[in-house]
Amino acid sequence: LVSWASEMCIRDRLWIVADGMGGHAEGDKASKALVKAFENLELSDVLSERISQIESTICQVNDELQHYSQVTLNGKSIGTTVVLYTVCQGVGVLIWAGDSRGYKVVKNQFEQITWDHSHIEELLKAGQITKEEAADSKLSNVITRAVGAHKGIYFDHVLIPANFDNIILLCSDG
Repeated sequence: LVSWASEMCIRDRLWIVADGMGGHAEGDKASKALVKAFENLELSDVLSERISQIESTICQVNDELQHYSQVTLNGKSIGTTVVLYTVCQGVGVLIWAGDSRGYKVVKNQFEQITWDHSHIEELLKAGQITKEEAADSKLSNVITRAVGAHKGIYFDHVLIPANFDNIILLCSDG
């Protein structure tokens, strides 16, 4: 699934969905910049090195978007969420920041593997609100992590055994 502000890239056993943040200046530019950074990247065949390369690339784009925001946009926010899947040495890795998601499809059932980096999700995990309160919240679109949105970027990772039975779906929140 790729929405108007999203970009997708499939290369060298790496799949990425980057969804430019709505309501922020030039979200489409942010998502395109992130995907473009992976176009010519030669990925290692060693899992730990590959993960490090991916994280470094995302951090570099984060820094570039921060600079662009300050110099060109007079400090206005620019950003993109990201969910990325790669397979190396028989292991699949989901890496993400924001509310773009990764699902595993098992027997035609979707199992969400990632969790949203959002204000509401943090409140839920802390036990400060119920699922019902979260569903009714007007803060559901407030994300806490995105590439370009802050000086530092932090990711989460999930390792998945890679086999032919696994179907992984990456999608934006749109």
